[in-house]
Amino acid sequence: PRIIDCNPAACSIFGYGRSEMLGQPVDFLHVNEESLLEFRKALFPAVEKQGHLSSFEFRMKRRNGQIFPTEHAVFPLQNDDGDRIGWVSVVRDITERRRTLEAIRENQTLIQGILDHANSVIVVRDVQGRYVMVNREAQSVLGMDSCEIIGKNPYDIHTLDKAEKLLSDDKTVIESRKPLHIEDQLEVRGEVRTFLGARFPLLNPANEPYAVCTVAADITERKKAEDALRESEEKYRTLVESAGEAIATIDVNGVFMFM
Repeated sequence: PRIIDCNPAACSIFGYGRSEMLGQPVDFLHVNEESLLEFRKALFPAVEKQGHLSSFEFRMKRRNGQIFPTEHAVFPLQNDDGDRIGWVSVVRDITERRRTLEAIRENQTLIQGILDHANSVIVVRDVQGRYVMVNREAQSVLGMDSCEIIGKNPYDIHTLDKAEKLLSDDKTVIESRKPLHIEDQLEVRGEVRTFLGARFPLLNPANEPYAVCTVAADITERKKAEDALRESEEKYRTLVESAGEAIATIDVNGVFMFM
């Protein structure tokens, strides 16, 4: 097929003058012959099935030889009898879109890398309660890979009581738009562990909550140490108070600390 008309945007995208494009076969806009055949393999089945080709991303070539990404929508051009006499092709240069998506992907990779090296459990659930992000520590605690968690809700992962508590906390955070400090217990590989942290809302540019983030550290060993210390102090006090002799503890400055 040859180009019988084109608008200024087409000339700008491909870098040709209008007179240079009119009457030319479309081949020169494709990367090579193989690329053109690939495009046709996508075009004809789509037209046969749905009457047009839409949202098809494909590489094209500018006048200066630069290969760039495009999005195509192609519709048959018909005469009054309904016979196809050509094609109407809408081409969009999506170079900036691709750059933006790549930047977003790189940013997500950076953030995920930082989160994965944190010792705390970090999870994000959207306002529907679905997990949208979990770091490596969260995966370890839950005993599941991210692909088994993302898109699920707490009912898919936890017991009924635990799931209801998590979603109730999320609702509180979303409605109040304030952080909620938590100390919670969770069974991890057959052992009950204690976690201390906070849940807080994530807000979009319109200042509306779109997700709830939880950051929590495992304080089980600290709790055990505190309990052991408290138990030791209680035993010591009981022993001292039941003794028949006078017992006192004095610091290096001669101040009585216990008597």
